[in-house]
Amino acid sequence: MELNGNKLKLSHITKRLASTVPETSRNLSRLSEAGLIRRSADASFSLTPLEEESLRLLSGYEFISRNSGYFMNHTISGLPYEFAYRIGELVNCTFTNDVMTTFHQVQDMVDEAEEYLLFISEQILTSIIHSQSEAARRGVAVRAFFPSNITPPPGSKKMFAREDETLEKAKATRPEVKFLDRVDVCLCMSEKEVAGAASP
Repeated sequence: MELNGNKLKLSHITKRLASTVPETSRNLSRLSEAGLIRRSADASFSLTPLEEESLRLLSGYEFISRNSGYFMNHTISGLPYEFAYRIGELVNCTFTNDVMTTFHQVQDMVDEAEEYLLFISEQILTSIIHSQSEAARRGVAVRAFFPSNITPPPGSKKMFAREDETLEKAKATRPEVKFLDRVDVCLCMSEKEVAGAASP
């Protein structure tokens, strides 16, 4: 919707919609009567909080609808409400069922991160441990959440430290790890992008 995040006057809305003034005016009147938009003293129109929340929920429905084949066999019911509520923020993501493509996207994300990296997974992605460590050396905050019953793969602890580093310096390059009773999603993201998201 043209008014999402904008305050626009009738002439601007008409131009953006490539419509006529009478038709745009009729539609704005209907939306106003439904409580979805309001007119300000300067004759500009904006969304009401009711419509802002409705659009936020619609983006979630659009995301789930667009990926209905995936959600026929996967659930987000284990996500906390505040995350499930924001699922619509993924609406512009691209679906892939190619694991190697996802691993490549995650690797690129780690290499390009500047502020933070966040990983939530039921498994440790050993292929990116070294890259995570290098990101931490660049000053990137790395956080990871795993299930409490996870078994680290052989050799994964050694991959965090280089031979020329002291123990204290090596600790500084390891991610901050938290353990949860249950992990119902796989999420890999940085301040720039979500490189991978999957649900059971």
